[in-house]
Order: sequence, then structure tokens, then C-alpha cells
Amino acid sequence: MLHIVMVWVILIACYLCLAVIVFSPSIYAVWFYLVGARTRGNKSRLLNGAIAVFIVNATLAYVVFQLVFGHFLPARVAEKDALAAEAVDSAIRSQERCFSSKGHYYPVGPIRGPYRDEFGLDVQKDVILQVETLWDGAAGKEVFRAYAVHVWGEHVVERDGNGQVASSPLDSERVSLIKSKLIKSVK
Repeated sequence: MLHIVMVWVILIACYLCLAVIVFSPSIYAVWFYLVGARTRGNKSRLLNGAIAVFIVNATLAYVVFQLVFGHFLPARVAEKDALAAEAVDSAIRSQERCFSSKGHYYPVGPIRGPYRDEFGLDVQKDVILQVETLWDGAAGKEVFRAYAVHVWGEHVVERDGNGQVASSPLDSERVSLIKSKLIKSVK
């Protein structure tokens, strides 16, 4: 519980500092108005100036935040998720090489990249991969599941026992458990 409270305190402090940095021109204009209001002068002119600075500052902050969170951040997250998909593809190829040479699949991880092995498994930096071997009783053969997530990514990319590779939906409880298990396992 204390850990969660500390995380929230740190997040709130970071956002508060970011707000002070972004709105520093407005803070200065309000301070200038308050100091000017105590002396003789045109108070309405100072107030109009402070309001104008705040409007311009708020507009610029809105544009910057929309640009960052609407354009740059999703593109970076998509890059990270693509690295996780590459790790799953590499795991599939390496498992097939192992199966053709040794007759069985091999479990991997969870491991955090960079990582390479003798069967050609290549995991990029900050990608966490786990490969589990399973017995499919209905088909009567060995299968494997591969899960990968990037530390800064959003989706869990997985290959299930049927051979389907897909990014998992974010709202699934199973996916959030897999993601938290992978990230906690390599701290």
C-alpha cells in the first residue's frame, strides 16, 4: 500500500512541476498584477494583460499537449509494440528450428533483451519475452505459447497454442495479469 501511495505522490509532484514550468508566464503575469495592484496605477490594464497572457499560455499548452499525446507518444508506443511482435516472430522461428533439430520445443524466460541464443532467438533491448511449452491433449502433440511486451509498450503480443499471433486487447484482465507478471519478473 505504501508503495502505491509513494508512486501517486511522485506522479502528482511531477505533474505539478510540469504545470509550473508550462504556466510560468501566467504565474509571472499574475504576480506582476498583484504587485501592481498594491501600487498606484491602472489596475484594469494589468488585469487585462494577465488574462491575455494566461489565454495565450493556455492555448500554447493545449496545442503542445495535443501534439505530444496525440502524435508523438502513440507513434513511439507503436514502435515499441512492433519490437515485441518481432520478438514473438523470432521466438516462433527459433522454436521451429529447435523442434526440427531436437524434436521438442524449449521454454524461454521470462527474459529481458538484448538476448540471443543458439537457435536464432533475437530479443531487442527492453523487450520481455516468455515461451512456455504445453501438451495439447486434443491434438496429441507438444505446442508452445509465446508472450512478449516492451517495457515502454502498451500491448502484449502473444502466440497461443493454435499458432495465432496477435496483439491482445488492453481491457482484458488476463492480458493485464500477463503484462504485470512479465514486467515484475525481470526487475
